[in-house]
Amino acid sequence: VLGLNNYTTNTSGTGSFTSSISGLTIGTTYYVRSYATNSVGTSYGAQVNFTTWGVPILSATTSATAITATTATSGGNITSDNGSSVTARGVCWGTTSYPELGENNFSNGTETGSFTSSITGLTAGSIYYVRAYATNSVGTGYGAQISFTYTNAVNKPLSELSNVTDIIVPKDNKISTDVDNQTINNITIQAGGELELKNPVTVTGNVTFKSDDSGSFSALIDKPMTMSESSTLHFVKTMQSNRWYFMSFPCDVKLSDITQVGGTLGALNTDWYINEYDGASRITNLGKTTNWIDFEGTTLLANKGYIIALDATKGVSQEISFLLDKTLVQAAENTTRKIDNTIHQVITAYGATSFVASNHKGWNLVGQPFLSKFSGANASGGTVGTGDTEGTALAYMSFPIGDGATYSQSAKGTYTNIEPFSAYFVQVDADMASTGISFATGGRHLAPSAVAVDLSDRVQLNFTTATGTDNTNLVMDDSQTTTYEMNRDLEKMIGTGTAQPQVYTQLGGINYAYNALPAANVNNLPIGFYTKTATATTISAVATAPSLSGLLLKDNVTGTVTDLLTTSYQFTPAAAGTNTTRFAITAQRIPTENVVETENGGPTLLITPIAIGAKLIINNLNGSTDVRVYDAIGRMLVSKTTGNGSIEIKVAASGIYTVQMQCGEKSWTRKVVL
Repeated sequence: VLGLNNYTTNTSGTGSFTSSISGLTIGTTYYVRSYATNSVGTSYGAQVNFTTWGVPILSATTSATAITATTATSGGNITSDNGSSVTARGVCWGTTSYPELGENNFSNGTETGSFTSSITGLTAGSIYYVRAYATNSVGTGYGAQISFTYTNAVNKPLSELSNVTDIIVPKDNKISTDVDNQTINNITIQAGGELELKNPVTVTGNVTFKSDDSGSFSALIDKPMTMSESSTLHFVKTMQSNRWYFMSFPCDVKLSDITQVGGTLGALNTDWYINEYDGASRITNLGKTTNWIDFEGTTLLANKGYIIALDATKGVSQEISFLLDKTLVQAAENTTRKIDNTIHQVITAYGATSFVASNHKGWNLVGQPFLSKFSGANASGGTVGTGDTEGTALAYMSFPIGDGATYSQSAKGTYTNIEPFSAYFVQVDADMASTGISFATGGRHLAPSAVAVDLSDRVQLNFTTATGTDNTNLVMDDSQTTTYEMNRDLEKMIGTGTAQPQVYTQLGGINYAYNALPAANVNNLPIGFYTKTATATTISAVATAPSLSGLLLKDNVTGTVTDLLTTSYQFTPAAAGTNTTRFAITAQRIPTENVVETENGGPTLLITPIAIGAKLIINNLNGSTDVRVYDAIGRMLVSKTTGNGSIEIKVAASGIYTVQMQCGEKSWTRKVVL
């Protein structure tokens, strides 16, 4: 009504006229009536309304993703053009807060709705601030500010990044928490990156752990990570097509929570595949048929191993995402963890069928339960017998090499960097099947560890070709037997068709990766090998065996005998493939000048010097013999009964010892000085 609101006066007279309206507010709806006044009064035209134009409205700036040392991706969501069409949209960024258009920016498109933009020209280690923008004829509107960094500083404390909402930690770099209760939005640990939680931290966004063929992330969770209700925890694995990956998860994972990043994973057993190992069936089929079976469940069980592959139709490689239970990081990993039948149902029973050879029993594919790298020496199970170095505890691990066509098999202590989410074979004996496998927290670490030194009497035979190196091991001790004893012996898991060479010893129809037996039985012991191509090959030995004077390799084709303790042997196979007849190995004991004789054809005592690991080796035992060893003040240190052959007794310190031997009515007593 004239006089109550803003109005204009625009000359006099009749006919059409135009008036200007000013002083309006952007984005406001206004109602308008034309009017005319004469001496009688004022009349009005019909009411119309309009809304003033404003800058575009953005509801958000997207969190940064795909962050590298020099690039990243962000974007925004334009919910309204505010009455004037969008002429430009994108993101602007800088190293100071609230960047504006005209600094660093990237434009793409003129539509409303969600969009994605590229960020380039970055410097690793710098903190960047980002705002989405949209421009129309009125001006430019901005979304809320986000920030991110790609850290390249080793051992960088999180307090230096306290104003950052998104963090990515690349290969060979580490982020550590150094003060309590810091808050970040999203955090990604790339393959080879490290996260060390020494103090509690809060995450309002998502946490992603990544792995590829060159390695995995590692996270040392000593303090809890609080995650919001909407936050997610993912493990993302870069996988090549047509290749099996040995994987295990520290929590149950639903098949429905496995996805392909940026695509559709497709149907199981058509576009991708999961197999599990049926160790129980091997007790029946004795390894003569495959024991890999298709996975048919809906959930992958925690700490059980699986092999997972993508079909060739998936392309060269894809990122596969596994949704994890957030409780993995919401509590510190500071207690020993265990795999057992009751909880996980993953340990195949040792096997009650007595006539089945031990090398066919108890094979399990498992994984270590922590998010950090882990030292195998800290994995144990079952019980350890008195005087045994390994007893019935977990002794060996078998890890896949490359695509799993063959395996690296060794004593558990040599594996110092077992990756999280990896799977490997162990052989579970009767004790371990009942007690489970324990993983002590002392095995967790971020950085590589030193390999444990094995001081027992062992020989590692190395078989080297142009395409790789393999080895087989002899453990020579008279307390061992020639039969397969689980966790003292280890059957060789042999792959053919692979470029990786294979070597093993053979005894009693079994191929051995670790063969524990008396040294006297290493006498023309057959060595088998496999090569994919007939190429120059070297056989060598690494020995920590002080009771040996020689390790003789015989080439049955040429008749050549080589002492591998002093030199290596080179040859070229006549043909590619498997050969089990060409080579044999013989162990020779220490020289005869260290011999203590007894009368009447009695036992012979051989002594190794204390400086190289003293042993008392008693040979020429004919029948059941009681052997007792006393120290200089008469304390009995050893009391054993043995049959025909020989016995080995390890001596801990130098001194004078008395050895008594009795076989039926015959007895012998000798003093030895070590």
